[in-house]
Amino acid sequence: MAWRDVDLEHLILAMNLCDEQGPTELRELLGFAPARKRHMHYPATDATRGPYEARVLIAVAHSLMFPDEPRLTPASYTGNGNQPQAFLVRLGFESRLIE
Repeated sequence: MAWRDVDLEHLILAMNLCDEQGPTELRELLGFAPARKRHMHYPATDATRGPYEARVLIAVAHSLMFPDEPRLTPASYTGNGNQPQAFLVRLGFESRLIE
């Protein structure tokens, strides 16, 4: 399954895991470099959640949704430019410049 196959339910589970584990730990575990330009935020009813790194968040959600599939790596996104961020925006996330 491709990274574009993840759904919002598993992205929310991935946000919970990122909040518990910390974004740096998961990023390093999965072998990703830090985001350079943008972080993703998710507007929740009580407060905005984030920041999250798009590729890391999608990779975690993919592992949760498809546990028997190979884990996504940075190479899984090669040539996709800003498509992971645009994918999350279509699901209700906000993209913000890193300060």
